[in-house]
Order: sequence, then C-alpha cells, then structure tokens
Amino acid sequence: MTPGMELERRRELARDAAINIQLPQIAAVWDAVHAILTDGDNGAGRIEITTDDDRRGMRRELTVHTQHQVATWLTDRPVLMLNATASLGDVRRFFPRTVERRPPAVAAPHASARLIVGGFSNRTLKNSKSKRKALKTWLALKARGRAETGLVTHKATLADLSGVPGMRALHHGANAGDDSMRTVDALAVVDGIRPPALDVAKLAAARTGQAITDRSRVETMAPVLMRDGRGVAVPVLAYADPVMQAAYAAIHNASVKMRLNAFAPQ
Repeated sequence: MTPGMELERRRELARDAAINIQLPQIAAVWDAVHAILTDGDNGAGRIEITTDDDRRGMRRELTVHTQHQVATWLTDRPVLMLNATASLGDVRRFFPRTVERRPPAVAAPHASARLIVGGFSNRTLKNSKSKRKALKTWLALKARGRAETGLVTHKATLADLSGVPGMRALHHGANAGDDSMRTVDALAVVDGIRPPALDVAKLAAARTGQAITDRSRVETMAPVLMRDGRGVAVPVLAYADPVMQAAYAAIHNASVKMRLNAFAPQ
C-alpha cells in the first residue's frame, strides 16, 4: 500500500494480506512436522490431534506443543539472571552454557523445619471438614506462645484455616513478591501449587518434544535431606511419566521454595 492508492486497490491488498496473521501458526505446524520426521521420540509429541464434538458439530483440533526460542543475537551476549526458584536444567534449555552461582546460605541456627507427610492437596482438604478442623487446631497449638505465625495454603481452604490469633494467612498464587512472612516466628506451608494434569502434559511435551501418553500418578518414594546430612525417603504421589513429573515438580516445588525462601526467622 502506498499514499494515494485507490481505495478498492487498498482493500484488495488488505484481503491478500489477511493470511499474514496466521503465518506464525502455519510455520509452527510445519516446524513440528519436521521435528516428528527428524527427531524420533524427541519430536513425537510436537503435534496433538483431538476430536471435539459439541453443538456446533464434530471437528478436529490440532495443537502444536512448542516454545519460544531466544533471539539469535542474544545467544553470545552475557546474561545475568537473578532468580530464587529457577531450575538450572530449565535455564540451560535456552542458555546451555549457564553457570550457577549460589550466595552463602543465611545463618539460621535456631530455625528448624518439619515435614508432615499426608494428604493435604486442595481436593483432599476441601472434601474433608474434619481434616480442615484438625489442621486448624494444630496451627492454633503451634501458634501458642509465639508473637506472630504465618500460613500459606490453598485459596479454597484459606477461610477455614484463617482466624488463628496472631497468624497471617495467604494462599498459593497470591504470595509472589510478598514479604509479609519474613519476620514471623513460625511458618506453615500447606502443600503447593498443583496445575491440572492436562496442563502439565502440554508443558512437558512443549519442553521436550516427547509424546505424553500416560498421565497417571503412582505412589513412589522421594529423597529428603535432613539437617544433620542424612538422607531419608518419604512416600509421595508422582506422575508415572518422568518427563511429566519433572515439569510438574518445576512448578509445585518452586511454589513451596518461594514461600520458604521469604521466611527468615530471627
């Protein structure tokens, strides 16, 4: 289009250019097809085809599982990333030469951590009034004799578990950047963010290109490092597919770590 061009000609060119907005999606499909043909198992999950049947009729839907790539001009430039919860493996998918530098651990000789194993997911607590009541009683007992305590729990159970004298309460997803728990005497973190299995499967496929065919969860054991340096194994529920579990852990574990990192007992 140029200044002074006839209106009808401008409209014609606009119609011809209408497809431009779809070009990134079309290119992504063909990039995914190329990955399927060349990368084997590491490309098999790039395209997912599903069938939807609703009042508008039956239709096929094609989803491309991919991720944005870092601009080529940035790859040889120094990059400083400050992040309290980032996974080194995730960062190296974009910056393979990443070197991690950890600051000295904060001295907290009087701090201790207690891991309570059990069912504390959002659904479990929502469906069990007795468990919510027992948990609130436990929180109240732990708050006795302390000036301030903190609680981070699921949004759906926040109202039921709040109300303990001297206890600040937040829900997962609303505490990013929040520093209000920094000086509490004790902090309870109930579970962490649990994204839906379908979203985790899509994320895992986008990260690795692998097809996620098993979304089931199984009982297994996970290692926990004790304060005295001993390692112990605790029972956990994890996704059977290790690629899917890695994607899930990057979200769930980071949500817990983010909250604990903001806790600095005096």
